[in-house]
Amino acid sequence: MKCAVSVIWFTVLVGWAPTVIADAGVDAGIDSPIQLSIIGTSDFHGALEAKQGKVVGGRKVGGIDIIAAYIKALREQDPGSLVLVDAGDIYQGTLLSAATEGQAVIEFYNEIGYDAAVVGNHDFDFGPVGYHSTPVGRHEDPLGVIKLRLTQAKFPFITANIYERATGMPASWPNLHRYTIIEKKGVKIGLVGLTSVNTPLITNPANVSSLEFRPLLSTLRRVLPELRAQGATVIVLALHAGIREELQSGKALGPTADLARALSPGEVDVIVSGHAHTPFSGLVNGIPVVQTWAKGIAFARIDLAVDPTSKRVLADKTRLHQNTFFFRTDRLGNPPVYAGKTIRPSPHFIE
Repeated sequence: MKCAVSVIWFTVLVGWAPTVIADAGVDAGIDSPIQLSIIGTSDFHGALEAKQGKVVGGRKVGGIDIIAAYIKALREQDPGSLVLVDAGDIYQGTLLSAATEGQAVIEFYNEIGYDAAVVGNHDFDFGPVGYHSTPVGRHEDPLGVIKLRLTQAKFPFITANIYERATGMPASWPNLHRYTIIEKKGVKIGLVGLTSVNTPLITNPANVSSLEFRPLLSTLRRVLPELRAQGATVIVLALHAGIREELQSGKALGPTADLARALSPGEVDVIVSGHAHTPFSGLVNGIPVVQTWAKGIAFARIDLAVDPTSKRVLADKTRLHQNTFFFRTDRLGNPPVYAGKTIRPSPHFIE
């Protein structure tokens, strides 16, 4: 019997010391651009609690109470501008999350106000609802937990490349979508998700034997015209596949980088990557790509300027930030300040 853990009251994320990749100024004659901030998280892995082991530069980081406070500060700084996306592997990895088979994390994500999340390979790990992590008979659905978590989410899960082997059709579980379209400040933003094609090798294969994980590029190109036809002028790809930077050359490597290099200009405006557990912030084939550290210690941010007439991204005004840590204190041990707000833990957090 697994007891539900309630997680209460949470709201948005932010950035720290931005690195300006391109900021050439708005062309003369263009009225005030619409400002949007894409906030990316990934590989949370059930990290609901702040722990002593999560220390950066001598300061503790993480914990949903402090994450909520940073998010609240950013939303209040520029209301209506935030797009909050998670790139997968949400709830497997801690005893607290495992006690509810990830329900506590979904409750937190509901409160924090995500716009969408991608299915990651480890989101299949719990298997059937109940004690078994893989089915022991025909009465147990190997996809039981993930289907239940999706129905409990108040935000859409997006993954375009998961197909049912039996039908050859996209998986059609409740609240699983190939993409979603949201509107912020009058701009229609298409959020499309993709899951690693290697998922059967990096979760228990018994739980995904009925599924097919189709190639990333061809799948993406099938759905992009649908998004454009429905009026999406900004496209954000959330991709649980991974990117890393080669130390010697600085070259971006991995499935996310390969996909970005295969795309044509204008097909995708932003990529929020996950799976690799390492930070990344840069342009790949002209596309802004970000990825965060794992386990809820940081988030990634891209600021976009959008033409108020065409509602398309002004690429020369895109700003990429380095990963922002969810610091619990400043260097002197006082509450940190972010986005003009003093960041204090949410008093509603339940240990």
